[in-house]
Amino acid sequence: MQRRVLSGLVMVGLLSYAPAAGADLDTPIAASPGSPHQVSLIEDRCPAFIWAQVAGAQAYELAVYRVGAEGRSPEPVLRRTFPGSVHAWTPALDRCLEPGARYAWTIRAVGAEGPSEWSPPALLRVAGGPAKPGRPPGAEPPPPVLSSLAEFIVDSGGNVQAASYSGSGAGLSDLTGPICDLHARTDLPFPTGLACDCRQLQEKCVLDEHCCSPYDCVGEECCTPVGTSCSLPSDCCGSLLCESGECCVGVGDPCSVPADCCIPLTCFGGSCCKPPGYACTQNSECCNNQCQGGFCALS
Repeated sequence: MQRRVLSGLVMVGLLSYAPAAGADLDTPIAASPGSPHQVSLIEDRCPAFIWAQVAGAQAYELAVYRVGAEGRSPEPVLRRTFPGSVHAWTPALDRCLEPGARYAWTIRAVGAEGPSEWSPPALLRVAGGPAKPGRPPGAEPPPPVLSSLAEFIVDSGGNVQAASYSGSGAGLSDLTGPICDLHARTDLPFPTGLACDCRQLQEKCVLDEHCCSPYDCVGEECCTPVGTSCSLPSDCCGSLLCESGECCVGVGDPCSVPADCCIPLTCFGGSCCKPPGYACTQNSECCNNQCQGGFCALS
């Protein structure tokens, strides 16, 4: 068994390197928390483990050990594998570190030919003492506010089981709301299988997927599309009109089929226009481009 003394701690079994099959793969760096040179004191018992990505990595393996008194072997407490696109992970609340305890963690990359060497272990100690003012001992931490999201798992019931994210807050007991909020304010569709609350009429959105059916997202606002019931002109998307209780395309605006156009308009040449015999004020209103005597010409 390999033994190495780092900053007064006896590190046993943490530096068992991978076989030479993956030796061409660079060793990732355990960036935070902790340091390979000294024991770093951290305050958050649910820290985000962050590592540097390695070219060619298809996956990463992370191992966390609790370090006891000198001469005692480190105790494995966490072992996780992540896809190669992930570079950060925060443990669930029930897997967080203990106040006052010392830990070491290490990371290695896994490629097509096998794993890299384990990174030099990063050493840390979780601050002990009373809880922060305003947060009673044993109270749930504030919900995370996500600024980015790397990975999450959704079970068959639509519940988030695990995630890797950056942002404030700790713990992963209920990330459904924060994940939905993150997707709603970015150009990401709601995740498949996740029970996100859709946005209602005139609520803010980025994509059509953010809006409840049958609404679309236009101008960062959920609105009523063509051919759908409406109550007010402001319900309809863009330049659509609300006529006879339905959003429709006005004269001169683009259309796909005649049903898109407001009555009595029809779709001709890709835009809504007035058929022959209907009142007009200018040629462009008429499908035949002929407004004569205040009516679209019959021929």
